[in-house]
Amino acid sequence: MSSVADVLRIASGEVGYYRHNDPLNGTKYGRWYAEVTGAPWFASNGVPYCAMFVSWVMDRAGVGVPGLPTGYCPSIKAANGLVDSRSARPGDIVLFDWDGDQDPDHVGIVEVNRGGHLQTIEGNTSRGGGSQGDGGWVARRTRGWSVVDCVVRPSYDGHAAPEPQAPVVGGLAIDGDFGPATTARSQQVFGTPVDGVVSGQHPADRPFVPSAQGNWTWECDGSLMVMAVQRMAGADVDGLWGPGTNRAVQRWLIEHGYDCGPCGADGYLGGATTRAWQRWLNDQAA
Repeated sequence: MSSVADVLRIASGEVGYYRHNDPLNGTKYGRWYAEVTGAPWFASNGVPYCAMFVSWVMDRAGVGVPGLPTGYCPSIKAANGLVDSRSARPGDIVLFDWDGDQDPDHVGIVEVNRGGHLQTIEGNTSRGGGSQGDGGWVARRTRGWSVVDCVVRPSYDGHAAPEPQAPVVGGLAIDGDFGPATTARSQQVFGTPVDGVVSGQHPADRPFVPSAQGNWTWECDGSLMVMAVQRMAGADVDGLWGPGTNRAVQRWLIEHGYDCGPCGADGYLGGATTRAWQRWLNDQAA
């Protein structure tokens, strides 16, 4: 099954790729594009790869998008119906127009719509200054509305990406399992994208989160929801739920009247701490 979470997980896993550090000719995404299209020229040259990056991510996630694969941004716009840019959601494809001629120059994937701007993952951009559409890096970027040309919404599992979920009132099971339901409620409470996945955690932290279920992923690039939890609890904000975050959350829960069990702030996200967290989440929705 293909989902928004799959697309964002795969895209975020590429953050930090730099074409000039690639040991082979051309780019990773150009070599793939050459293979799937039978156009060998793309495998060894330095052609801008932003559209090929988006094509590669969608292919890896199993998401079919009209006009993909492509190495040409305008063909994405031409092949798809467009949605209101201000309503962009995580997993949407966003095309940028640097010079205002209504002909897209660059493309990325929406990670978060923050209202006043978009947080994106883009191929062939810069990590700071420099060329925004031919900088060589896969990087997270912040983009204002003035440079957004249009937004395309892929079809996930044959359906459009779902509307953002409204908070669920009550009903979260107090079962001590930090699974999709507890994760989705946490995301709702903190206002981060709702997909029920605790993404980007560090494999070394797995022993410290015994209540984690199969919805936790382990790519080391962090989670927006975890960052929000860390800010609230006063932990170091790195998006990784490890023992330091556990202790901070446990202390915060205890201070606010939620019993974390006889071990107290022991640095482990076990059943007792997760049940305390679930009670707190239910209280927020009451």
